[in-house]
Amino acid sequence: MVITYERLRELRFLGVTPETECCANCEHFHQHYNKDGGLIFAGHCCYPRMKPRKGYDLCKYFKGKEDTE
Repeated sequence: MVITYERLRELRFLGVTPETECCANCEHFHQHYNKDGGLIFAGHCCYPRMKPRKGYDLCKYFKGKEDTE
């Protein structure tokens, strides 16, 4: 999983590491951005249906992101 420095900094602010089971590290989570390309603390989950989520949330459908390298 590739993670940018800015994303890592924001997740650490929330107490989330790349190994933490939370929406930010889930395969089904899509992060939202503002018009300038900056991250905001919101996103959505697309499994099994669309629903708003925060990066630190967790649901029963969690599936960790796998390395693509």
